[in-house]
Amino acid sequence: MSTEMSKDNMSKITQLEVSAYHEAGHCVAACLVRKRFRLVTVIPKKEYLGKFVPDKLARMDIASAEVKSCKAWIFIGLAGLVAENKFASPNKINKLPSSHPDLDTITDIADRLCWSSEERDAYLNFMWVRTRNIMEKYWKAVQAVAQDLVNRKTLHYKETQQIIKKALGYNIIPQIHFL
Repeated sequence: MSTEMSKDNMSKITQLEVSAYHEAGHCVAACLVRKRFRLVTVIPKKEYLGKFVPDKLARMDIASAEVKSCKAWIFIGLAGLVAENKFASPNKINKLPSSHPDLDTITDIADRLCWSSEERDAYLNFMWVRTRNIMEKYWKAVQAVAQDLVNRKTLHYKETQQIIKKALGYNIIPQIHFL
């Protein structure tokens, strides 16, 4: 089996779908670590194709140096990249990308936890693998959120929680802890 998607499959994937999976990864991860967000959208603007918007308290949490919060926001940031890669290249073993706008934020947060760039890079690679494994376990939820984003273009936190619960068949969303 090829490690790359066929040209036929690539032509069937739209930028909207890729953006929806990317943003869905952020949403599912945020719900798993109990970080609220205001909304997520795949309505493109000049600066972005999709956007995950944390709520006011979450934005303050991102700015904190608390280890647990830093790890959770790194997970949320990486989850978008993982979901995008899994959707766009399902048969390819993917590694942490070398460049992406989300990586600037993720790297800034990781710098608060690590003593050197070597340690930071190793930690981000570890978190990439962990995030990939977690997203694999909750892939049905990512798919459901992405599909709703394609159809509705914008979702809010409570709506996203309901979509995830329904996709997983749970009454409550499991919680992931990073210590």
